[in-house]
Amino acid sequence: MKIAEQIFTILSDDVRQEVGNKNSIMGIYSDRMVFQELPALLPKLILTVFLIDLKTAIMPDATGEPTFRTFQALLGAFIFNSSSMVSGTDTAGT
Repeated sequence: MKIAEQIFTILSDDVRQEVGNKNSIMGIYSDRMVFQELPALLPKLILTVFLIDLKTAIMPDATGEPTFRTFQALLGAFIFNSSSMVSGTDTAGT
């Protein structure tokens, strides 16, 4: 079963809820994580997963004529906090 057309994941140090019900992703990792030695300990690691699907709608073009348009629709965004998984604490709403 296909969950979404596209799935994007961002690894970061933290996600903070801001005023106006917005989330800020802090300390985004690039495509590589480099450690001085292994095993390594990260005090906190956040995975933010975005599920994207393609939708089609009939929308007017520049002349006003109805045309089919395809656009990306966000199905959901999920945040996984490694520190709450390790310690077993609930961080909902923080």
